Amino acid sequence: MRSELPIDSMPARVSVAVACDVDADGRVDLVGAGRQRYLVRNVSTGGAGFLDVELRAAAGRAVGALVRAHYSDGSVRAQRYGSAASSAFSQSLLPLHFGIPLGVELNEISVVWPGEATARRYTVGEPNVRMRIDR
Repeated sequence: MRSELPIDSMPARVSVAVACDVDADGRVDLVGAGRQRYLVRNVSTGGAGFLDVELRAAAGRAVGALVRAHYSDGSVRAQRYGSAASSAFSQSLLPLHFGIPLGVELNEISVVWPGEATARRYTVGEPNVRMRIDR
């Protein structure tokens, strides 16, 4: 696997590309595959950090949960759809990754599980952490 390859030097024919945090530094990297495998490592320095959210639930009870990250004033910063389980019709995309820009403070996340009308709210501590949320 090539490391820190500039995006413009990747071959024109890449069959599959996956965004993930390969080196666990909180920045999303890009893995591509074609005739060879490629790694484009995100080495950016801007930003205040990240929050990863891992959803956990009994099998078959958590496909399609909605997770929202909230600013300190309660407004929504970003939202992601995730799953705590895989099935024949879906796959788990864990953890859900929220980048935190400079000057932004996230103070809570809310989770709406399938079949529930009300969001469950959780306090966010320091940035650069992974929160595990159980149903």
